[in-house]
Amino acid sequence: MSYEIMLKRVYAPLEDRDGVRVLVDRLWLCGKPRNTLALDKWCWRVVPSHKLRRHYHQQKMSHAVFTTRSELRCQSDKFK
Repeated sequence: MSYEIMLKRVYAPLEDRDGVRVLVDRLWLCGKPRNTLALDKWCWRVVPSHKLRRHYHQQKMSHAVFTTRSELRCQSDKFK
């Protein structure tokens, strides 16, 4: 089974070809009520922590280590 994943800005208008729209960010958008955005889910638990992102961007860890961290593994219960 394969899926086409498209990245869009959260403010992009809803299009006919859009499927499920998921916000993947740890923080909600400041000043934006949920009903104003065309989102189906908000998956805040699947994004890396601030500390992990900071270590990666400061090059304190390799890309291979960054992607294998357990907090980045997506589990079905995190999408509820």
